[in-house]
Amino acid sequence: MISPDHLKALRYLTDKTGSIRPHLAGVHVTIRGGSVTLAATTGEVMGMLVCVGSPLDLPPEPFTIGNDACDQIVKAAKGKPVTVAVGPNGYLEAAGVFFKPLEGAYPDVRRVIPATTSGNAAQFDPELLMRFAKTAKALGGKSGYVMVDHNGNDSATVRIPGRADFIGVVMPLRSTYVEKWVLPIAAAFK
Repeated sequence: MISPDHLKALRYLTDKTGSIRPHLAGVHVTIRGGSVTLAATTGEVMGMLVCVGSPLDLPPEPFTIGNDACDQIVKAAKGKPVTVAVGPNGYLEAAGVFFKPLEGAYPDVRRVIPATTSGNAAQFDPELLMRFAKTAKALGGKSGYVMVDHNGNDSATVRIPGRADFIGVVMPLRSTYVEKWVLPIAAAFK
């Protein structure tokens, strides 16, 4: 079973339009070792939830629920966990919503999670961090507080306090990007 709250939370971390990589415009569902993993990424942010539930309620092959279908399922489920069943002609069904899984190879999001972090400070796009704050609120956090484990110029991990089932990754602003706007501003104050 899949919690609609989890779908809603991870929707904040999906590619909104899918114009460049349409297979990232949704929440990816995978069954591994008796647990259900939900993942969402844009390439700049990634979030993953490992859910305890019955994988027997889901198709055995990984699939991606598109953004529109996620929104419809969340609305139709009214807060109750949903099962996903195989429907006719390659469609899947959840909470009375029939949808076609997104096509395309979804990246192995586990590979981008750093094994360790250096603690070296980095700068992040505030909009990307706000996506995680919205995810935290959707998962029941009142403040939207997240913890970022800095990793210098490499991807940093993002954690939501009290949620051991969630891990996120955010890309820092690269120094070449920062120099484009920091150096001219610093020169103006000399």
